[in-house]
Amino acid sequence: SKAASFVCAVAEGLEAAGLAACAKHFPGHGDTKIDSHLALPIIDKDLAAMERTELVPFKAAIDKGIASVMSGHMVLPPLIKTLGSDEDEKIPASLSKGINTKLLRDKLGFKGVCVTDCFEMKAISDPWGFSAASVMFLRGGGDIVMICHVLEHQAQGIEGVYKAIESDGLTMDFLETSGRRIRDLKSKVCGSWQ
Repeated sequence: SKAASFVCAVAEGLEAAGLAACAKHFPGHGDTKIDSHLALPIIDKDLAAMERTELVPFKAAIDKGIASVMSGHMVLPPLIKTLGSDEDEKIPASLSKGINTKLLRDKLGFKGVCVTDCFEMKAISDPWGFSAASVMFLRGGGDIVMICHVLEHQAQGIEGVYKAIESDGLTMDFLETSGRRIRDLKSKVCGSWQ
């Protein structure tokens, strides 16, 4: 499709200039009526419908080797139910193991860095908070938690991850796997850190 070709061309141009391209907002934010800065949008599409529309440019970008994908703050109950990896069908894509691992990594074959949209958006900060959301995202297969503006919020996310490691709610294996993906991306884009 034209959209998929455009996404790939932009990504290739960015990466040719030494920048890491990021496809967003996975698995697709096109059918939302609510701004996730203000509330949590709900999309009633199943996997088959997503494969015909929203997932097409993501799949094309992944097949071309895009460096990173940003998961979005939207709820997709029929998709979450089909994927079957989350207890709650109303969990946002950005916190979903079904979306970030089963769909993005396993089904679409994405090997790069998965980053969240900012957790300070109301869709995440109000219902989950920074500590719980950070742990959920990492446990679900994500790599980089983005908390952009307030140092106190960033500290809450970091403290939540430390507590989860200490209580075995988050294993070092998850973090080491993410660390490898992040190091690979840094090496590809930045070269030597000397």
